[in-house]
Amino acid sequence: MKDLSYNVTNELTQRLQADGAALEKFYQFFGLKMESRYPLKGRFPLEEIKQMFPDTTVSVLKECFEALRLYDLVEFMEKVKPRSLRPAVSPEQIEKLRKADDRPTKYHSDVAVLVVNHTFEEDIVEREGAEKIETFFKDLNSRNEVAIISLASSQGTLEFLMKLRERYRLEYYPYGLPEERLESVLQLKARLQKELEKVMQVEKGPKQRRRLELELSEVKGEELLLRGELENAAKVKRDIEKLKELEKESTKCISTAMDKWIRNQEKFTCVAVFIISNDELYSEAVLEERVVEKLALIPDHAKLVFSPHGWKSIDKVPETLHVSYYSPFALPFFTQMIEIFNKRWQTLDLISMMQELKRTTVKNINYRLYGDYISINNRLSSLPTFQKKEEEHSS
Repeated sequence: MKDLSYNVTNELTQRLQADGAALEKFYQFFGLKMESRYPLKGRFPLEEIKQMFPDTTVSVLKECFEALRLYDLVEFMEKVKPRSLRPAVSPEQIEKLRKADDRPTKYHSDVAVLVVNHTFEEDIVEREGAEKIETFFKDLNSRNEVAIISLASSQGTLEFLMKLRERYRLEYYPYGLPEERLESVLQLKARLQKELEKVMQVEKGPKQRRRLELELSEVKGEELLLRGELENAAKVKRDIEKLKELEKESTKCISTAMDKWIRNQEKFTCVAVFIISNDELYSEAVLEERVVEKLALIPDHAKLVFSPHGWKSIDKVPETLHVSYYSPFALPFFTQMIEIFNKRWQTLDLISMMQELKRTTVKNINYRLYGDYISINNRLSSLPTFQKKEEEHSS
């Protein structure tokens, strides 16, 4: 019934509605309860029946009409041709559709892997995500190097960053920078003081004196506020510098791991970097700079990089497949990724697996809030495909 067109459904509805007795027998044939209000109001829920029983064959309707000796409907159903799609291309064309990309396939079993947990107070779920990634690549080749690094922030760091964010809102000044505004206020203050001194030297003009005193009081209050903003801005700048130093110190372990790859590039053909991050407070600029700097020194190797949205500089690194995601969904995103790796690595190339990842995760995302949840930037010259490496046995 799901293949019946709107016109056919409408024709059957009109004919059955015209004969209340036949309509009632139609319902009885299928064991359905007919509500009298439908014929009276000119409504017949055949479309609803189609939705409830979409896999019912058209022949069943014909059988119903034959049993009830509604031969006009039998003849009508004999003319009905269910709608269906059929392949319009040859097997050769189908093969071209399957591989719309002309780039050559390149197989990889020797992979250098970096997993970075960039979160607050690392928990068991995040560790399991990193361990699943390690298990997958170790199963491909037991000699694959997998470095798992935790940059989990402590509760103290969290509190520090929350305070920093609160103060950092002063970075936006809709009425101009506080330095410029303070200079204007000081000039206005000096002018008002001179005018007040002149007025104070004469006996006349008490109203003018009160007006000047009021204006001067308001200007002094604004001066105090601006000096407070400047002091706060100076603290923010110092805290930002402190944060950058903390970041640089915490990411040294990433440089150590990746420097080893750079010195031994002949041992692998592919690099995979996974940044598992749900930390929206922590600045990732230093982390991005560190990773991009090192990957640029491995220009000829295929590179797969997962990062939170906002990592723009990595798209300039050659031979890179960059997949970015929104941080709030980091953990379910990586869980889905590993499931696809485990199911598809023998039949799909890496790019196709990433496209499947995008298709399977989009249903859980509110596009009005997050737009394009997963972005894929592809600068690869080949289609990287994982290949299991058989263990070498000594004779």
